[in-house]
Amino acid sequence: MVAYNCIFHVDILSSGINAEYGVCEWSPYTLHHFPPSFLTFCTSTSEQPVVYPNKNIAMMVTEEINRLNQAGNKHDLAKYYKENDVNEIFLCILLRKVVDSDALPNYASKVTQNWTPAQLKNQIRNMIDFIVLEVKNNKGTSQNVFNKIANAVNDFVFRHHMMPFDTLIFILALRKYSDQDANISFYLIHNLLSSKTQFSGRVSDFVQHASPDFWRSIDWAHVHTAYHNKFSEHQYWMKKENLGDRGTGTFCLPTYYSNLCLRFLPILDIVIHRLIELPPKNCRKWLVEILRVYSRLFAYHDFPITYIHDTLFYYDVLLATEFDFEKRVLVRSYLDHLTCKPMEFLSPQFIKYLNAGENDTQNWSPSPGYFLELVNNMNDVIKSGNGPDFSHIDWRFNEFGNPVCMMLYLVSIELMCIPLPATKMSPDYLLEHRIQIGSKLVNIVLSNTTGHMPELCNTLGILFSALPASFSKAVYKKIAEVLRDESNFYEVEGNVGGVLWNNKAQNVLILVHSFFQH
Repeated sequence: MVAYNCIFHVDILSSGINAEYGVCEWSPYTLHHFPPSFLTFCTSTSEQPVVYPNKNIAMMVTEEINRLNQAGNKHDLAKYYKENDVNEIFLCILLRKVVDSDALPNYASKVTQNWTPAQLKNQIRNMIDFIVLEVKNNKGTSQNVFNKIANAVNDFVFRHHMMPFDTLIFILALRKYSDQDANISFYLIHNLLSSKTQFSGRVSDFVQHASPDFWRSIDWAHVHTAYHNKFSEHQYWMKKENLGDRGTGTFCLPTYYSNLCLRFLPILDIVIHRLIELPPKNCRKWLVEILRVYSRLFAYHDFPITYIHDTLFYYDVLLATEFDFEKRVLVRSYLDHLTCKPMEFLSPQFIKYLNAGENDTQNWSPSPGYFLELVNNMNDVIKSGNGPDFSHIDWRFNEFGNPVCMMLYLVSIELMCIPLPATKMSPDYLLEHRIQIGSKLVNIVLSNTTGHMPELCNTLGILFSALPASFSKAVYKKIAEVLRDESNFYEVEGNVGGVLWNNKAQNVLILVHSFFQH
């Protein structure tokens, strides 16, 4: 039965990776950060890798533009594109015409409004490939060409409503490119998300009037309606021929609950991860700019603390050794504006570290008292004792169901953010540094004399379960240390094979039991 389940799961993963329209065509810089076992699985089960962008697109667009110039009747052109299904490069053709003449053909909307979602996504993929090739092929004037392309794409989204903005950014972020080509696509993302764009204006208006605690707002529906009246969203949900005669030929359903700002949050999470993975240094500058522009939007995130924890966990080595300042901006951007006020539960030393500037030298090395305070606060929350005050949090609408889970993730975030010494920012030293932190936590618990040893060991076991494996190596180190010291054990007369433990060995046993239990 177990073997059957394993085969079943492998088949599911294999079919997902090799799906025709799946998102499992990972870029090299993304594959580089996969866990070794999953990386081996992906590379061994995937088919022959596809190379993007398709270099034939530029030639196809040029040929179609020449054919377009020879045609006389514009109405015949609209009929031609509908009937002959040349829609794979139609957006590329429109983009070239807008860049060259600053004008969109009148027949464009008659063609695009009949696309299905799958056709639209395929169009966007080809358009992105075309943009990358256009910028690469115009190296001397690439910045001027890029500016025109970025303006045209922005008009496609917000002026002509040809494609959803979140879909465009999603495909841009996940398109399988080499590092150089990905740099172009993310430069486009940065331009579309910068502080003076139409989308950032929508976000500013939304966060100014809408409360993240929607269940406490008596006028949420009015705020939502006012937003959509000001920033209408066109969603063509069916083909024209299925709608009958409705005058304009299109029919839009109103958006009752969501809006572009809220739908964009999971896309923004993906963009942040890709910017962390990309090698070029300027991507870090784009990351900081995007985080600062949209920091207030993160108050509407469904799982902000979980996202920060998982990001720090997954990119542990990279963030600790190369992204010290960006890591601080990331944590502060996601936690600053949350209505559950997680910053109140963080230690003052950590908040001071987060608020330090980019050029401030970071030599923060927490004392044993800092770790003792973290463990005691966590233990107080678990016991529901005299811990922090969570009375302002409505747990029905929080990402966590209780204070223990929330405090566990916040303490884990603090520990994962403790910086390396400025002179030892290397992956080799990171493991040693994490073992040192883990050893301090273990020693604080084992040296406790308050009589609450089982409770503290349980707290530490829970804490290690939410941290990278490098922290918990301190537990294995302590086990080996106790076993090597023969003074920790002695035999008892009359009890064959009986062994007694001194207090140190007993406490380690309690800790080990808690560690493996969690």
